[in-house]
Formats: sequence, structure tokens, C-alpha cells
Amino acid sequence: MRAFNRVVGEFVELPDHPQRIVSLAPSITDTLFRLGLQDRIVGLSAFCHRPPETKKFPKVGSYLYVNYKRLDNLSPDLIITTGGVETKIAKELYQKGYPVFSLPLPPDPWEILSGVHLLGVILKVQDRARNLIFEIEKKFTSLKDMFDIRTYVEIDLGESITVGGPSYISAGLNWMGLKNIFSDDDRAYFTPEDEKIIKGKPDLILYDPKPHKVPSLEDVKEKLKKRGILRDDTALIVTAGDWLAHYGPSFLDTILPDIAEKVGKLNL
Repeated sequence: MRAFNRVVGEFVELPDHPQRIVSLAPSITDTLFRLGLQDRIVGLSAFCHRPPETKKFPKVGSYLYVNYKRLDNLSPDLIITTGGVETKIAKELYQKGYPVFSLPLPPDPWEILSGVHLLGVILKVQDRARNLIFEIEKKFTSLKDMFDIRTYVEIDLGESITVGGPSYISAGLNWMGLKNIFSDDDRAYFTPEDEKIIKGKPDLILYDPKPHKVPSLEDVKEKLKKRGILRDDTALIVTAGDWLAHYGPSFLDTILPDIAEKVGKLNL
């Protein structure tokens, strides 16, 4: 199969029916499991920690690094990456002659669904992909305009990061009526100034910690109050960790519904 890799910017040669797949991104791993293709996976990135079954697979790299000795021992016939920070790795793999296919970072929820479709085509499971997309669409579209709440998102990536208009996170939350106070910002991800957060007057803060290091609600409250961005009447939700920062299909039919349920209980 010959396919255009948008991240690499070249047509690449891929096997017609890949059976030994290495996924170097959690979103790709999520999609493979949701398509029922976990039996074809032979290796994952160190950041692939959901679902729990991912623990049994060898870890061959991260967003910025690949252990080529471990990778070669797995004899993959397809390596799948994303764009963004993984662009360098994708190009490096391609230049070294590995069969690599990449999905660009999705700017919105609909591009996530497009990614599911594209992987379905590449992996020759179009019908499965189509059925999965229909199931996800039903759940996601049912969330439209459930709320009308000014919302600030903070992701712990070693430093405090938030999202602007070009992010799939902003688009997904706005779809539900959780109106991102930085929707007008043309940066997808950036470190915000606390003064601007305070000026935005969010009624809800969604705090997304690192996976496996989820702080207590009280600890997060104390941290945000010290910065002056959490008022006494501001609602706060601390996610399960690496929740909003995950752009696999589960973002649309598991993560957003979970957030909607939690917000609904707040009676804002």
C-alpha cells in the first residue's frame, strides 16, 4: 500500500495487512483497542497507559525518543505516530527506512473521528471504523449545549498549560457549553498569565493533572487559591489524570461524558 504521510510530507510504502504494529502515541493505542486490533500490537510508547491491558506490552520509546534496539527486536511491520512533538521522530523513522504512518494532531473533535476512519482504511478494517465512528458520534452529539458555563482549563505538563481556540479540547468543551475563557486566543496550547485568568472570571476550573500523580481536590484548591485564580464561588473539577490531554476516540464518548456528569452534579 502506498499512502501519503501528512506529517512526514511524503508518500510512504506500507504493508497491505500489517500484523505487528508499534504505536508511539496514547491516542493511536486507544484507537487500535477500540477497533479490536490489540492482538496486532507488539510495542507501545511509555505514555500508553490506558486501557490497563497496555501494561503487558514492551515500551519502545516516547514522543521524543525511540529505543531502536528494542524496536528492531520486535520486528514491526508498521509504526504509527502522531504529529506535533512527534514529527521529528516520525521523520527520523521514515529516513531510516521503517514503515511509518502518522496522524496529524487533531484541531477539533471531528478530526479525531477522521483519524479513526483513516486508520481503518490503512489497517483494512473500514467497516469496524465506520461503526465505531457512528457510535461515538451519537454520544458526542448528545452533549451539545448541555451547559452555559465560563470555564478555564489547566493541564499539568510540568508547567501550567491551557488551551486556546485551535485546540480539540476547547472545541469539545465549547460544544458542551463549557465555554473556554481563552477561546479567542489563536494559540492551541500556552502558559497563561494568572492575571488574565482572573480577568476571564471562570465559574468552573477543570484541572487535568499528570497520570499516576493525581493530587487531592484540597491540594489543588490550595494551589489555585494561592495564585488568586480560584474564587470562593468558583467550582473545581480535578480529572483522573491525563484525561483532557488525551485525543483518542475515548475523548469524545468517555472523557467528555464523564466531565458532563461531574459538572451536572455541581448545579452551576
